[in-house]
Amino acid sequence: MRAVQWSPNRAAGQGRSGPARRRLCGDEGAALVEAAFVTPVFLLMLFGVVEFGSAYGDYLSLSNLVQTAARQESVQGNNIQADWLTIQSVKNANNALPISRVQQIVIFKASGPGTSVPVACKSASQNVGGTSTPGVGSCNRFTSSEWNSATGSSWTCASTAIASWCPSLRKVKVADPPDYLGVYIEARHPFITGLFGSALTLTDTTIIRLEPQRLG
Repeated sequence: MRAVQWSPNRAAGQGRSGPARRRLCGDEGAALVEAAFVTPVFLLMLFGVVEFGSAYGDYLSLSNLVQTAARQESVQGNNIQADWLTIQSVKNANNALPISRVQQIVIFKASGPGTSVPVACKSASQNVGGTSTPGVGSCNRFTSSEWNSATGSSWTCASTAIASWCPSLRKVKVADPPDYLGVYIEARHPFITGLFGSALTLTDTTIIRLEPQRLG
C-alpha cells in the first residue's frame, strides 16, 4: 500500500499555481479599479467640506459685522458722522473678515423690519435719493475709496458720500417715530483649491430702528 505524505503547504493551498492564483490577481486588479473611481469622489467631498465650511465661517463673521454696524448707526442717530463711524466699526470690529474682502457697504432708509436693500443701491455708481426729505429707499453706498481715505470730519449734507440720506435728516424723535435703518454689506470669500470657482460673494442685511431720543 502506498503511503500518503501530508504537507502543511499543500493543506494551506500554498505553492499552487493556476485558478487560485489567477483569482488573487483578479481581486487585486478590481481593488485598484475601485480605488481609481472612489478616490476622486472622496477627495472632492473632503475639499467641499473644507471650502464651504470656511465660507460658512466667513458668513458668520459677516453677519456679526452687519449687526455691529447697525447697532452703531442706531446709537449715533442723526449725528452727521454716523455713517463714517459705522465704516470705522466695520474696519475695526472683526479680524476674522478683513476689510480688504468687503466690497461695499450700503446704509439705506427702510420701511420696516422686512425691507430688502434696494437693487439700485447695490450697483449705482452714485447714491440713491438726494432730497431734503429722503423717502424709503434712499441710501448711501460706500466702497474702499471711502474707508481707505475719508476722515468724515468734512462730511456735510452736501457731501457726495452722504448726500442721498444725510444722517442729520434722520428721524430720531420719539413722537416722529424714529426711522428704520438698514445696513447691507457685501464681501468676497476666496476659495482655496479653486475646484468650486475662484470666490464666493457673501451678503447680509440687518434692519434696525434708530435709538429714540427726547429732543427739545
